[in-house]
Amino acid sequence: MDAGNLGPVSSVLVTLEELPRRALGTKVRFLGCVSQYLVPSATLVVDRGRKSIESSSCVAYVDVGLVLSSLRATDIQVGEWINIIGYILAAPTRPDTQKFNDYAGKTVFVQAIMLWSAGSIKTGEYDRILQERKEAERLS
Repeated sequence: MDAGNLGPVSSVLVTLEELPRRALGTKVRFLGCVSQYLVPSATLVVDRGRKSIESSSCVAYVDVGLVLSSLRATDIQVGEWINIIGYILAAPTRPDTQKFNDYAGKTVFVQAIMLWSAGSIKTGEYDRILQERKEAERLS
């Protein structure tokens, strides 16, 4: 909790590509597409759609261990667009780290504290509105 606030720290709404520029421990909210689920580590690999890995876009490894009991099967299906709230983590130092590919230095690790389906979303429209919102916040 914030010292000057009675509630929890709010999340920062960011694009997937902005995640690597955020400090460790930052609470973020972002949209991504499930490209893989690594069962042994309860980790979702999230990107901007299948073509993004080929173009070296950012990839987020999202630890869903804390929210496993609330996940639906559809939340972890490849191709599912999801909203994630979580904290930026340091890269794991466990022996199974080699399972995590580093996509041109644009890999980030997130501990999910909340996750839900984005449903049928128009990603181009979402990105445009998000950028407009960020610009309005910057100007205010």
